[in-house]
Amino acid sequence: MKEGCGDSLPEIVVEAIRSFNDGKYYQAHEEFETAWREESSEIRVMYQALLQVAVVFLHIGISNYLGATQLGEKALAKLQVWQGICQGIDLDKVHNSFVAILNEVKRLGPDHIAEFDQSKFFKIHIAGEH
Repeated sequence: MKEGCGDSLPEIVVEAIRSFNDGKYYQAHEEFETAWREESSEIRVMYQALLQVAVVFLHIGISNYLGATQLGEKALAKLQVWQGICQGIDLDKVHNSFVAILNEVKRLGPDHIAEFDQSKFFKIHIAGEH
């Protein structure tokens, strides 16, 4: 288990996840960024990956194929390092769901990204919450 994964989620990250799950991706990005900037341990990379996922959803929402795919690959590279449950977040589920979204965006391509079904955007679940 990576350093910090056994810790509880900071309140700002809980708020970021709530914003994310409510579809407020810009707000989630801001909150994850605050957590990322305030953290000095390696857990900050996980927060950065989650903030990048939020921004990718924003890019998809405005049909920005290049932004979605380029930032998506950076987020994916960070997520691949984090596995299992970390601070109560099922990162395997986040990773697998994000891979499916990126694959669909790439399948659609730049000319059809507007056809992406945004109902496929996933929620981030915290262990013990329903």
